[in-house]
Amino acid sequence: MSEQRKQPHFSADQYRHGVEPYEYLYSIINNPREHAQEKARLIEESKALKCGDIRPFYKAYLETQKAGRFRVDQENSTQFTGQELSLDCGQYDCTDDGVMAWTNQGPVTICPHPIMPTKRIINIDSGECKTEISFKRGAGGWRKAIFDKSVLASAQKIIQLASQGIAVDSENARGLVAYLSWIENANYAKLPELKSVGRLGWTQHGFSPYVDGLIFDGQEQYRQAFQAVHQKGDLQTWIDTVRAIRTSGNVAARAMLAASFASVLVGKLEVLPFIIHGWSNISGIGKTVLLMCCGSVWANPAEGEYIKSYNMTQVGLEILAGFYGALPLCLDELQLRQGKREQFDDMIYQYCEGVGRTRATKSVGLQRVATWRNCAISTGEEPLTNSNSKAGAINRVLDFDIGDKKIFEDPHEVASIVRRNYGLAGRMFVEKLSDAVIEGLHAMYGAFVDQLNSQATDKQASSAAMILTADSFIDAEIFHDGLALTANDLLPMLQTREDTDVNRRCYEWIVDIVAANQGHFIPHDGGTYDGGECWGKIDQRDGHDCAIVNSTVFRRLMQAEGYSTKGFLSWAKKYRKITCSNDKKHPFERQIRIGSVQTWCICLTLPRDGDDYQIVQEEWPQ
Repeated sequence: MSEQRKQPHFSADQYRHGVEPYEYLYSIINNPREHAQEKARLIEESKALKCGDIRPFYKAYLETQKAGRFRVDQENSTQFTGQELSLDCGQYDCTDDGVMAWTNQGPVTICPHPIMPTKRIINIDSGECKTEISFKRGAGGWRKAIFDKSVLASAQKIIQLASQGIAVDSENARGLVAYLSWIENANYAKLPELKSVGRLGWTQHGFSPYVDGLIFDGQEQYRQAFQAVHQKGDLQTWIDTVRAIRTSGNVAARAMLAASFASVLVGKLEVLPFIIHGWSNISGIGKTVLLMCCGSVWANPAEGEYIKSYNMTQVGLEILAGFYGALPLCLDELQLRQGKREQFDDMIYQYCEGVGRTRATKSVGLQRVATWRNCAISTGEEPLTNSNSKAGAINRVLDFDIGDKKIFEDPHEVASIVRRNYGLAGRMFVEKLSDAVIEGLHAMYGAFVDQLNSQATDKQASSAAMILTADSFIDAEIFHDGLALTANDLLPMLQTREDTDVNRRCYEWIVDIVAANQGHFIPHDGGTYDGGECWGKIDQRDGHDCAIVNSTVFRRLMQAEGYSTKGFLSWAKKYRKITCSNDKKHPFERQIRIGSVQTWCICLTLPRDGDDYQIVQEEWPQ
């Protein structure tokens, strides 16, 4: 057993006029239990000596000691073992036993373990200020975490620090807020100030994450992807491996690789984001390995690192795109994406606008709107758009058929190599983009647009021109193989204005539906009706063969396929593909007798024999 402290006794004169009893109590003040016991004993002893209540004398002594401590505040500094820097701590005792504050009632424990601010962090996008807190518990060594100033300044919010292992609860929260605020303000000039960013891509200080001293302070779920963007391995090994894509003769694969580089040019050349999608319903040709090669331009392409899947919501895609900034958003496995075609089209529109939606916060403020200027590279077993996709969605997507031939002789070996060698070509590409180079690339982009515009839509031409520009540059600066894509390579794969005309495609679809379901129509030549659900009849109107479809049936068919009934009928009326009445309530319909019933119908003009579906604004005979 350890030797017990000898309990001193004092005289009446010492209690009344001396300081010895109070010096003794003060000497054991760091042991709350012993201090309380001895204080009670001395109070009883002083009463027995008829000295009265000594508590006012002890309180005055504590005030004297406190005043003395305040006079030496500037000389009092943190004494944590292994601390990153020494900070003035004023009236606080900062030792390996924790942080203690001196009050009128004596010392109060603020935090039972070492804790201190070590850095001030300013986000270069939002200007928001955060603080890096360093703390140590037990033998685990120092740990660091970054917190918003709004969290550290609130006794209610600072309890969130408990999730990081910091000893804070409702009892000491207010004191910890006061301590962290005081020590940061008192040491403002001592604390290093760092720049931070919560996203990738171009910033006012350079390209994130290649800027020296720039640290990540974004959402924790994106930290892994941010850290994945770094350099590893040998550049020439990567070039020799990935060159297999350029020599494969697969234009779609070559375009996808070039698009990975083109992504960082989107903002610099002031064009809108776009999507390039490579698809094939043949398994094992190397779609996923191709996407890994695209991702390895910038980052670690291993599973769960840089490349993501399509299995996310529209809001999730918006936040993710804002995080990637200028770097390509690589998405695998389109087939995992579930939902209605309209929702998928809306996702395409949203992404290609490059700006998120304005949303309110819980405090009725407005969240910072996410923005991005990049491209998305994706793969899947089916096209990203289909026959009933909106024209704008088709326009914004380069939907390329990868084909049925293997892209790589040994996909597993290629995947293994790019997992060990990555991030080198992307950084090299960015470092070559001086202002003069950007100006030259802008002129090259304009020339490619002129070559493509005669056949492709404006948006398709713009996206393809971005790919051609990047491919020409990497041919000259990285691969040196003379295999850059040309406009003639991409033109057969682009959508024309006719291809993106959703109403034209809808008209062709309706004609196909009528042809495939003639049993649902009463034939005008006296043929047999099969007696099932009657959709209408085939007849002649104004010298043209017409499919006269019951309005309710027509709208049901259109809705099931995802087409806009009103949009199509407005177009069909303009281009004389339907005949209409003069009824203002039924501007697209005519009343026609189907069997024995007079009903409102859509009178659709059918193409003549040999008609190539060219849409012209014909004049009907009056």
